[in-house]
Amino acid sequence: MASLAPGAHDQPVKLVLKRKREADDTDSKDDDQQDDDHQDEGDATNEPKSVVPDDYDLSDDGDEETEVRDDEENTIEEVSDIPTHDDSAEPFPKCAIYDDDVKAIKERIAAISQQVLDKLEEHGCLSLKSYTSKAQKLCNFPETPKMRIAILGCAGAGKSSLLNAITGKADLAKSLSGGQSCTCVPTEYQDTFPGQTLDFAASFSYLKPEGVKRQLRETIKDYNTFAFEVEYDWDEETRMSAKRAHANALRVLRTLFSDNPRFASKNATVGYMKTMYTQQDSLLDELATSCERKLKHTVIRDYTTYHEAKTLAKLRNRIDPLMNSTGTFDEPSLWPLLRHVTIGVRNSRVLDKVTLVDLPGISDTNQSRVELTYEFIRSCNYIWIVAPIGRVVDDATVFQLLSRYGKVSSKGMLCVICTHSDDGIIAQENKLVNMFKQEDQDVEPFVVLSDRMKAKKSEITALKAQIAKVQKKKMRATKQQMLDVREEEQRIKDLTREFAQLESERFAFLVQTRNAMVTEQLQDAMQSHLPVDHVLEVHCISNSHYAALNRNGIRGPRLTAETTGIPRLRANTIALMAPQLLTTLEKYITFEVKSMLGDLDVLLSTASTDRRVEVLALADQPRVKLRAMVDARISSHARNIETMAEGTLQPAMPEASRAALEQLAKKERKHPSTVMAFIRKDGNHQTKLCPKESWNENFMKPLRDVVVSSLDSLRVTRAQLTEALESGVVGSLKMFKKNLEGI
Repeated sequence: MASLAPGAHDQPVKLVLKRKREADDTDSKDDDQQDDDHQDEGDATNEPKSVVPDDYDLSDDGDEETEVRDDEENTIEEVSDIPTHDDSAEPFPKCAIYDDDVKAIKERIAAISQQVLDKLEEHGCLSLKSYTSKAQKLCNFPETPKMRIAILGCAGAGKSSLLNAITGKADLAKSLSGGQSCTCVPTEYQDTFPGQTLDFAASFSYLKPEGVKRQLRETIKDYNTFAFEVEYDWDEETRMSAKRAHANALRVLRTLFSDNPRFASKNATVGYMKTMYTQQDSLLDELATSCERKLKHTVIRDYTTYHEAKTLAKLRNRIDPLMNSTGTFDEPSLWPLLRHVTIGVRNSRVLDKVTLVDLPGISDTNQSRVELTYEFIRSCNYIWIVAPIGRVVDDATVFQLLSRYGKVSSKGMLCVICTHSDDGIIAQENKLVNMFKQEDQDVEPFVVLSDRMKAKKSEITALKAQIAKVQKKKMRATKQQMLDVREEEQRIKDLTREFAQLESERFAFLVQTRNAMVTEQLQDAMQSHLPVDHVLEVHCISNSHYAALNRNGIRGPRLTAETTGIPRLRANTIALMAPQLLTTLEKYITFEVKSMLGDLDVLLSTASTDRRVEVLALADQPRVKLRAMVDARISSHARNIETMAEGTLQPAMPEASRAALEQLAKKERKHPSTVMAFIRKDGNHQTKLCPKESWNENFMKPLRDVVVSSLDSLRVTRAQLTEALESGVVGSLKMFKKNLEGI
């Protein structure tokens, strides 16, 4: 793409003008030195140097001339305006709970609770102690359980940069995922921990004994597969995959047991693993016992540790040794036994509303880690699938996750985030435009912007030629010529800015047009994995251009904050919590505060102290009985759902079994090495020849289809049971109210 790079077309202009007075020469030298120092700083906002000194006296006789000298040069440099953005200034999404009037209502209700508390504490009556405690609690708006968003994607997809951008905390994920271990450990990013005093904190949760044993079993399996069980007919891809798993297993063993002479060196480890190949159960027990001993010695309690720091850098210094392998194996490290890490961050608009869970990929060679990922997915309310925009339509992870969760997720609970939306735009400009034409995309804005850029460039070139002409003549310049040069320089400066703006607009057009095209292609390709009335939610973002806002990091055209897609995604994320927050507010006002005021009204309307005690005792009955009643109804609800699920699946079992046997017959016709590869990887083998195939998913598809077809009826039943629960609770409360009124 034609681009006016800084200084690319600048011609040196050498004019030295006669000074008004000798003293000004010294001032000018100082100014020149300051300009040189400013340029050395690498500031992208350097002003173009004028060929006319600012201190030249333009009031002298207009016929006075100066000579042109070749020993001084000034160049015209491009002015690069760095776009700025403050995420804290972004407006909240248009949801009722974020409206200023609703915020005022919350404050007024809390003030009422505070007034009640003040009056109760003023009287200090012991019989009112429970109401004092309740009023104190209601002075603060109750916490709403935060939504949990699972983030999945392969290495290099841009998950870390996405986390940094969406949280508004530069280097947050980078600071905490510098080593290989973080790619296989779930990491949660949340608001502050209860009692957290500093800005950043980290909690480490380690595997418990049964989890440790399973992890070690997988590690031993990965090591032995390549070391002792390689088949002659393995293709190169299968061999390399097994080799990588073997190397990782070797690293894990040496990391955990470097204090054991049997694992003190690579040769020692290889020799001992060869000796124990036929005694794998004994080896597993030995290693599990050693790990349990290390955990008890190192971890404080409940298999967790906790750290706080004022800055990310300080937190990293504390936790990196716990998360990363140094590669030296000087002393044992427990990072392979980490179950998950939780990071507490203060003052993040997004983390104040949701918890982001960065998960390992489902294509991990370690099956125990894959199952841990699925366990965390089940604990989340939403799923973000992250993939580079250039390969998102054919991405295996996108396909597998959508095929597994697409039809069982509610609308809006799953979306695909396409990263690197700026990638390849400049290098493939002509190719993209031709592709847009083939896809019937409107390219007229691109043509118009290109023509305007050519016109600006031509004008800049002509002005520079005029300045160069003055230089070549070696003439004595008149004041009018000097004024003309100054005007031409200012015009070049203005045109350069205009050119850069047009270039950025054209760049943004290409980015947004490709975003729209890829979104449409992805939605069409994945529609079969979604319910009929659902449309896949897609966000296209540029992490690199968002990160470059407020600083110099990208040469050439830049995207604005809005065209990076990050503010839109952030607003969408914050909006996810709006319904739950509104429900909490309704419960807070309608039930909790109103209930407290009603109880106090009944209490204060009773004149006799003895009768007040009786009223208090009777008012406590609902609190005692309601919990047991609700628990009983919830248990009944769960039993009914379980019964319905069994009733739905049992009739489908014969047909599902038949379909599974048909799948098995198809698999048996595959090459023996392919069959063995799937068996070794528990049905999740993946190669370039079969990048989107999971035998487990194939076998379970008939049953999954039955569940999907029954979801609507299950939701109706759940709604009916919830309605019955609500009616029962309301009826019981009415009965208690009637009893109170009869006292």
